Amino acid sequence: MKFWSRAIWVSAILVIAPPMLGLIGTLLDIFASMGGSGIADTNALADHISRVLLYTLGSMIFSVIGLVLLVVSIIRFLSCRTKHRLAGA
Repeated sequence: MKFWSRAIWVSAILVIAPPMLGLIGTLLDIFASMGGSGIADTNALADHISRVLLYTLGSMIFSVIGLVLLVVSIIRFLSCRTKHRLAGA
């Protein structure tokens, strides 16, 4: 039962963290394409769109995997808890 409670926390982090890291990567890449001037060059931004989309895609893939693990962990945790309660009763 302890394993599944830890698995819930790990999978919850896998659901929450990747979109935040993808957002940070997107923002850093957009700011890098602007250069030091702070003025956006549309050609540079267009070149960086594919990289930004890859950050987003990667973060969504990890989040979906984490969400599946979270659901499985919650179901297993609840079934173990129910078995534990029935064995003790």
